[in-house]
Amino acid sequence: TKRLVVEIDGGIHNYQKEYDKNRDKFFSELGYTVLRFKASDIENEIKKVVEEISHKLSARPFSLPRRRVGMR
Repeated sequence: TKRLVVEIDGGIHNYQKEYDKNRDKFFSELGYTVLRFKASDIENEIKKVVEEISHKLSARPFSLPRRRVGMR
């Protein structure tokens, strides 16, 4: 399992930066890497987006989530 989250951010994300930050932190604590792309990048630069995702997938080793002591 590569544990990769790909987020596509539209215009609404300009107004929910704190929410996105907390969401990224949540996934990170579960052992996921979050990649964020603007919707315009998907529309105009899809080849670069796919290359970046492919690179992350090939470079990211398998990892288990880190558990905090005393937490369930």
